[in-house]
Amino acid sequence: MICTSMRSAFSFELQGSELQGCLAFVVPNHNITLLRLEHSGSDAWQPEWIRVIFDDGIFLECQDGEVIDDNEVHELTNCERAAGVEDGVL
Repeated sequence: MICTSMRSAFSFELQGSELQGCLAFVVPNHNITLLRLEHSGSDAWQPEWIRVIFDDGIFLECQDGEVIDDNEVHELTNCERAAGVEDGVL
């Protein structure tokens, strides 16, 4: 998945074919044990969090906050169901 226009304090959403290999990927019990972020280029990115929204409205948040630059990879293992948010309500 390639995202080419990142800005500070900006969130973006990927849907349908933009998800590339993640489209229709089955995640049993909404359990993401590892989320891998790959960066290329020298512009650096500091994601605060990644939110994964499933077709049934349940979503998880994975906290980050670390700068990712050059050809670095972040592996997030802390994806949890978003607290205090009703399923299907964003």
